Amino acid sequence: SLEVTILIVLSEGSSKEDYRSALNSMEAYSALHGYRLRIESDRKYEECEKHGDKFFRRHCHTYQMMLNELPEESWILFVDADVGVVNPNKLIEDFIEEEYDIYLYNRFYNWEFAAQYLFKNNERGRDWIKKWADMEFSLPNSFHGTDNGALHILMMHYLVPTSITGESSIGEMCQIIWEQSKNYDDVFTMQACTRMMIGERDDFPEHHVKIFPKGKGWARDAWLLNSRWSMDDFMLHSIKETNSRTENPEDPKNIYNFMVPETDRSTDPLAFPVLNITQFEVNTQQWTMDGRLLINNSLRSYIFRRLTIEKWQQQVK
Repeated sequence: SLEVTILIVLSEGSSKEDYRSALNSMEAYSALHGYRLRIESDRKYEECEKHGDKFFRRHCHTYQMMLNELPEESWILFVDADVGVVNPNKLIEDFIEEEYDIYLYNRFYNWEFAAQYLFKNNERGRDWIKKWADMEFSLPNSFHGTDNGALHILMMHYLVPTSITGESSIGEMCQIIWEQSKNYDDVFTMQACTRMMIGERDDFPEHHVKIFPKGKGWARDAWLLNSRWSMDDFMLHSIKETNSRTENPEDPKNIYNFMVPETDRSTDPLAFPVLNITQFEVNTQQWTMDGRLLINNSLRSYIFRRLTIEKWQQQVK
């Protein structure tokens, strides 16, 4: 079996209590399946103190851990602290294929890659994450979108090498948009530009990279389906205690209302029951999933297709 470490890096000033439900599910999931879980401060490595941006510092942290602590050829799943496991039957290994070393996934409501990744601790993986971390020191003097903005330029260069050498006018245009960006709309335009340069492909075996399509990766935003989930889901993103509904979470209008405004980021606490980690470690507890929020896979697929079309229509206007 593959050796996998789940890594969560907390920024200075962050509290585990802010992500109690998500972290509890991660701890239970790791204990259930024997994965190594590391929840660490971004101030652990002296080598990363040069990073003033907390987002880039996290990637430096990942690189240092790979270099100094984790076994060669093992795997790292880096997730945000507000990502929780909703379906423990899924395995991280299910997302790994022999010919790929680096995995990303597409977010739903824009052209973004999520800044969360699954990759192998080998020379290729370490080189990739170090390149990303070091991009902090060559950011343009613009509204650059910090590490997520940089990720799109990195992947354009990584997957389309001609975009580095100036042989591509589209690649140059993407770079100029980034350098002149003034707001999030400009960042999204840059991201769309890089995706046009990269193309509609998901698989890049020549670069050992795979990008999961919308809704097919290991995580997605919980608010997309108002905390609903299906057996095709694995992890949900944006699980913060400050977002958790405190008023009548079991009210039928909360449980059965699938579609919510895009601005509503609240989540239903029923999706993440409190689990006893010690009992999971000694294999004396079962993970009982609350079926009130469960929908079938075909309904999930239908809603996602509709959302994808709606978003595409908005983006091409």
